[in-house]
Amino acid sequence: MGILIKNTSSYSPGDVFFYKSKKKTYGGVFLFRQQDYYLIALSEEIVKPISKICANDILGLFLFTLAWFSDVDLLMPKRLHIIETIPLAEDYSNRAGLLIDEHGVCLKNVGQSATWKHEFRSYALNDTKVEDVLTNRFVPKTRR
Repeated sequence: MGILIKNTSSYSPGDVFFYKSKKKTYGGVFLFRQQDYYLIALSEEIVKPISKICANDILGLFLFTLAWFSDVDLLMPKRLHIIETIPLAEDYSNRAGLLIDEHGVCLKNVGQSATWKHEFRSYALNDTKVEDVLTNRFVPKTRR
């Protein structure tokens, strides 16, 4: 049995980052925090050397998925390399598979370790770049 370790780092909307998984490099953006969940946009693979990656490279990549991650499912801080924080003030409350209302929490789009590895996604927006989800108009509301 494994021990779940909670990531106690604090991330802000607009934090653009990269990470490595299975010898590949991917990017992402923290979009929003709703209660104990972070909405994160993950990109497809980055083929540029790590030393040359900038925020615009990640924003210009195609989107792999949007997912809601709890503190337990976030990568540890040493694996998330923040490049830049871009201005982002969108409200993604109750969108992309998370609904919190008087009936409780309904999470249909949970991020997990397989999501970070690009082995699982329950949510996709075809032909969409990461920069396209910096506005919530492309991110549908969640219904019960």
